[in-house]
Amino acid sequence: MDRFGPLDITRLLGIALLSALVAWSFGYYQDAVQTIQEDQDGPARSLARSVQEEVDLTSADAEPPRYLALTVGFPSGAYRVADVPDSRDRDYTLRDRDAAEAAEALEELEPGLYGTSFTTEGCSFELRRVMRTRIEQVIGQDFLRDGRLLVDINGVEPDSFISASECGEWVPWSPVVEPLTTADNGDYWIGDLARGTWDVPEGCVWEKVAGFRGANLWDVEESAWGPGELVIDEDTLGVRLRNCQLPITLN
Repeated sequence: MDRFGPLDITRLLGIALLSALVAWSFGYYQDAVQTIQEDQDGPARSLARSVQEEVDLTSADAEPPRYLALTVGFPSGAYRVADVPDSRDRDYTLRDRDAAEAAEALEELEPGLYGTSFTTEGCSFELRRVMRTRIEQVIGQDFLRDGRLLVDINGVEPDSFISASECGEWVPWSPVVEPLTTADNGDYWIGDLARGTWDVPEGCVWEKVAGFRGANLWDVEESAWGPGELVIDEDTLGVRLRNCQLPITLN
């Protein structure tokens, strides 16, 4: 059996040292290449993220619009509308005394324009009125999968307002600090959207409305499907956006 001599040991140490040097050089080369790629791709990725955050109003990282006035809202549920004219109630009474007592027991809600937050999901509401036939009837209703929902309670037509728990808190409408230049599904009132010509993506439905009394057809002044353009001018009151997979953007 042959034994290792001093020369063989020296050779083995040299091979091990050379292998370690090659491995270190390869790792250093990989780190250098990765650093160069990150330096090159960094600005592009940062720009893409900033564009996405600017366009996507519903993303968790996007900052919701700020309002000029901070107001206190009320939780979702059933409410009796305040200041209903007495002259309308003289011609009929509720058929069921228990129903009348239940309606009277509801907390009172002042008329006004109310809205949910921009991040609400699965919100729905109904406006109801007791007709001359003594039957309570839904006179307006709306549903929104995601986005802000507005409701106009005018104090003349509805006797009660009922909303799903998913709506969260309803807050009196207030103007935003700066008009929006991108907008997703939801309801928008005077000053919410910047004036000008907006690009509407394919499949997105928009309506110009005179009010938000529960998606009534007689409130719609103009409507269209995307792709196309939407002009917001001084005559525009309310805008409803539905089925938008991508936000509309100001030109």
